[in-house]
Amino acid sequence: MKNNRFRIFVINPGSTSTKMALFEDDTKILETSVTHDAEVLNSFPTANDQFEYRMGVIMDFVENNDIELDNIDAFVGRGGGSLEDLLPFSEEIVVRAVAGSKIPVISAVGHEIDWAICDFAADRRAPTPSAAAELAVPVLDDVLYYFEQKEAEFETEIKNRLQKLRLMVQEFSPENLELKFRSIEQPLLQRFDYAKDDLTSSMEDRIKDARQKLEKQILVLENANPSALLQRGYSMVRDAATGKIIRSASEVAQGSKIEIVPAKGKIIATVEEASGDTNGGQP
Repeated sequence: MKNNRFRIFVINPGSTSTKMALFEDDTKILETSVTHDAEVLNSFPTANDQFEYRMGVIMDFVENNDIELDNIDAFVGRGGGSLEDLLPFSEEIVVRAVAGSKIPVISAVGHEIDWAICDFAADRRAPTPSAAAELAVPVLDDVLYYFEQKEAEFETEIKNRLQKLRLMVQEFSPENLELKFRSIEQPLLQRFDYAKDDLTSSMEDRIKDARQKLEKQILVLENANPSALLQRGYSMVRDAATGKIIRSASEVAQGSKIEIVPAKGKIIATVEEASGDTNGGQP
């Protein structure tokens, strides 16, 4: 788009000529019709074989008139024709060019029922060149109607908001000002109370869970505490001379002194006999 105006490049490759024109909106800027020599056209076996020749004619027109293709809001227009006439618009090079174009492309190659592969590669497909022109340049009446609708919606919204503000201001009198503020404050206080209750309940649940976990850990530690074992009637036996814990009868000899440690206090005793695990299990 240039100067807020759509630039449209129209190409119409006919059976004996190639017509081209450049428009800015509905103003025609350039126009040409290149008539092709019949002998030159007859030298091509099919219309499809004329692609390079026709492309050269188009590019000559573009270069000779300094047309910047990057500034064109372009669409393809043909207006129907025989199957052979439409074959160039299914050529791979044309389809890839349409698909890779940075400029939006409206394909109007055929005429209502005619289809070409470039129709599927284009951004939009129009049934006729006239329909393509309507897609590229919106109808002024439609644009004006759209803005009128938005203007009416905007005006209605402003009026509604002003009316609400007037009603609010009228209701705030010295007599009921406190009541109004309380009506605004009450829902906020209620939300605060709900939030406080939820927070308290959540903290109590977390504290309860933490207490239960702590009690389990304390129970595990108490069960592993040697003092707890001694409280249940067990005793610990140590060598009175070295203080080494005795785990087997084979670790003491007759006449040696041992220290027996119950839950409270201690007992010094002399071994008179050791049996059960001495000498490899022999009494």
